[in-house]
Amino acid sequence: MKPIIGALAGAIIAYLGSAFVLWNLNPGEWAEAQRGATAFFSGLFAFVGALFAKISELMP
Repeated sequence: MKPIIGALAGAIIAYLGSAFVLWNLNPGEWAEAQRGATAFFSGLFAFVGALFAKISELMP
């Protein structure tokens, strides 16, 4: 159960970080947008991975 909580916490932190970066984005700051997208997708994949791990844990 603890790995699931850790993965979810990591996903939430990565998502909030990407949201903060994209919220403060000025036109032309492409490097920042790239970093925000990377953080968003890494958080998304961490969440999906945790979800699949939890589903497989519940399977008989």
